Amino acid sequence: MKLYADTSFLVSFYLRGDANYPRACELASTFPASAGLPLTPFGWVEMKNTLARLRHHRRLTKNETAGIVAIIKADLDGGFLRSAPLRAYEWLAAARDLSRDITERTGTRTLDVLHLALAKTEAVTHFVSFNENQRRAALAAGFKVLPASLG
Repeated sequence: MKLYADTSFLVSFYLRGDANYPRACELASTFPASAGLPLTPFGWVEMKNTLARLRHHRRLTKNETAGIVAIIKADLDGGFLRSAPLRAYEWLAAARDLSRDITERTGTRTLDVLHLALAKTEAVTHFVSFNENQRRAALAAGFKVLPASLG
């Protein structure tokens, strides 16, 4: 099983106050310790932007944000996450193809197509997400989706 986790999962996993935090931790405990979830520069930007937005809305302090970033870096060092290159041409070609193949049926947003395209370029089998629309799109793109259900 080769995994890709989108930002809806990663934010829930790293943000203790998130409603899905317990569920994310429970699910992550089923992954191998060295799961090697790919984190590309795109993923880093989206994570850091989400944390900055939470700071903007006063839901996180500067110290809390720094603590989360430190944990992410430790997970990169420990193998739970792995730094993955962003092969831009391959990524955007996969996004173009996914958009053509699934967006009309699923209504997928561009950022969600970009995550699916990263998963395609990483040749993963399982897509991890708490976003219902993203999960539908991932199924349409041929991935197995985790968790099995959101209910």
